[in-house]
Amino acid sequence: MPEYWIWGVLCLCGALVAGCSSPQPERLIEPRAGSAKVGQVPASLAAAAASPVACFGDLVCLAQIQLPKDPIKAGQRFKVTYVWSVQSDPGRSWKVFVHGATSADVAHLFNDDHEPGQSGYPIARWRRGDLIRVQRTMRLARDLPSDRYELWGGFFQGNERLAVSRGLTDGRDRARFGVLRVEGRKVPTPRASIPKRKEAIVIDGKINENDWKNAPRLGPFQRYDGVGTGRYKTYARMLWDDHALYLAFEAPDDDVHTPYSKRDDPIYESEAVEIFIDADGDADEYIELQVAPNEVQFDARFRGGARKNMDQAWNHTYEAKTSVDGTLNDPSDKDRGWVAEWRIPYDGMPDLARAPSPGQSWKINLFRLDRLRKEGKVIKTDATAWSAPLSGDFHRLERFGVITFVP
Repeated sequence: MPEYWIWGVLCLCGALVAGCSSPQPERLIEPRAGSAKVGQVPASLAAAAASPVACFGDLVCLAQIQLPKDPIKAGQRFKVTYVWSVQSDPGRSWKVFVHGATSADVAHLFNDDHEPGQSGYPIARWRRGDLIRVQRTMRLARDLPSDRYELWGGFFQGNERLAVSRGLTDGRDRARFGVLRVEGRKVPTPRASIPKRKEAIVIDGKINENDWKNAPRLGPFQRYDGVGTGRYKTYARMLWDDHALYLAFEAPDDDVHTPYSKRDDPIYESEAVEIFIDADGDADEYIELQVAPNEVQFDARFRGGARKNMDQAWNHTYEAKTSVDGTLNDPSDKDRGWVAEWRIPYDGMPDLARAPSPGQSWKINLFRLDRLRKEGKVIKTDATAWSAPLSGDFHRLERFGVITFVP
């Protein structure tokens, strides 16, 4: 497979980097199983060591990384070659972690933690001036939801990470190593036509009016990473009129529970259903509304972009009623699920100049948090969405779906 070298960033001196001088590489070491090949340093690698991709503390720099040039097929194995430049004796058994994610601010979808020197020349034996070239084989999952992944990595031991002292960092002691292109499936942005209600809707958590029965069913919700639907298939329905948006969630669940009881409690840490609304679709100002199975509400307003300037003191006058098919907060029996029925007035909604009209569209997303418990403790979270955010971050505005209001 054709390959190419990703070269490091230019040396940045001054306040950002504590010294730019690097030791002249004295020998090239290629660790293998139980042994190590020692040779001379090629001129190209010596030049790369002087301008590395990233450095970690005053110990080690990534001089070069070799990645596939052509897109990798999902499920395929591929090779990565690292060239590490040793700045000072590491002395400890640091390991390398590598995370593959669609961007720095989202959860990674694959990783590769490893001993950088393998068994032939473990890192505790590295010495200042060594240049270590190591090849790794990684394998991608068969069903990755994006065609581009950034590799972010660094060094760790237990819960401790080496600080990034040079290179592009995300502020979490990770540096960007490079980018992979993947021949994977594309996850489309969902779209839905929302009909106008024809009869009165009583907000009681029962969704038994004819308009609800005739409203299109949105879903099943997808896992946050775009792979599968989670433990249960969650659906939503929507209606509208000249004054409000109507929303209903159908959430199967064998154990319906929540520990929270007050407005704006962190019900996002419990079981909940949510809607995010960016009415004008400009990815600037948007709102987040939630409800728990016991009808506790949480709402917040954001201005200036994703997660920016959160205003939790803002409250919207939306109604939300629930009905539980089973017994709330009782793990001794088997529930069947819960329904949440909402009415969201346009009045008081920021980012909205006027009520919608037929043909107008909004950008929204819908989420459901299902918490699996064992002996009273949450052991797993199923996070699903109408439009999969392709990360653990629900605030990916570019992944919001589109609803269009129709007569």
